[in-house]
Amino acid sequence: MRGLQINALAQEATSSEREFLVVMIKDFRLYLMSVNLHGIQNQVIIKSSIKHKGQLTNLHNDSYDRVGITGVCHCSGLLLCTRDDYTSLVVWNPYTEQSRRIELISRDGLSFPWYAIGYETRNSCRKYKVLRYNKYGGYEIYELDSNTWRVLDVKPTIWETWFHHNGISVKGNSYWHIYRGEEFNRKAREFLFCFDFTRERFGPLMPFPFQSNEDCIVTLSTVREEQLAVLCQHWAWARLRMKIWITNKIAPNEVSWDKLFLEVAVDLYPRAERELDIKNGYFLVDEKKKVAVVFDNSKGKEHAAFIFGENGCYGTVDLGKTVDKLYWSPFVCSYIPSSVQI
Repeated sequence: MRGLQINALAQEATSSEREFLVVMIKDFRLYLMSVNLHGIQNQVIIKSSIKHKGQLTNLHNDSYDRVGITGVCHCSGLLLCTRDDYTSLVVWNPYTEQSRRIELISRDGLSFPWYAIGYETRNSCRKYKVLRYNKYGGYEIYELDSNTWRVLDVKPTIWETWFHHNGISVKGNSYWHIYRGEEFNRKAREFLFCFDFTRERFGPLMPFPFQSNEDCIVTLSTVREEQLAVLCQHWAWARLRMKIWITNKIAPNEVSWDKLFLEVAVDLYPRAERELDIKNGYFLVDEKKKVAVVFDNSKGKEHAAFIFGENGCYGTVDLGKTVDKLYWSPFVCSYIPSSVQI
């Protein structure tokens, strides 16, 4: 997809309050989609509420066609893309067609590092940075202004069990949910955790507005990069129960929540069109309409998006087949076009 088309789509999306853009990874390629949840109670509109706009190309000269993308972080219109050759990263602004390849200062094939992109704000100016954590190499930070890496003096003792997700950007900082306690232990609890890109330090563990156990699956998302949303899924007796909260205040050391859904209960079996398989699924929310779009993680099958409201599941949207049977899910993140220079 050429930059001129991206610009046109961006202008179209930003001029309409009903539509927003998302980026999806499928079969190690990036795709742009539009989501319009206006009038979703109508079954015809449900089928057309999510539309493929096309594949995003020209990521980094001609190398994009030969190197796959395994992960994406989004911050203020910038996409931080991890490549499947694990030799470098790419920061890309599809709106301006600018990109920058970032060579890594350390590599370790024994672990899969995670990343985050954010910025510090000083004197009304933003300095964009990339955070990298490797289990055996510690923390490193990259500054886009100086094009340099440096090692952070941060002790990684807070990670007490498995942790593999990239950071979710809100107001320039990155957030994760982590386990405190033994993995899959009924006594384990999940917390919100933030990296402050201005101070270059982690904040304290912050509680979620619910109690979790091994039957719960917790997923984070962002609302226009100004608020954080959390989805808690719970299975019981062939019924999926979903609750969603959105922050009304968020900072590296403080958070408070409002409920979007008190509870949505969905019968898992039988399904009218397909098996419901959204554990660990990514999601997006429209807080004004109180609607959530959850993307499934069926392996080697047709991907789909499930649209939920307070009254249950409104319907599904087919996202097409995947050829890669090992890739877990069509990773999805919201995309807000911007003219940020790289």
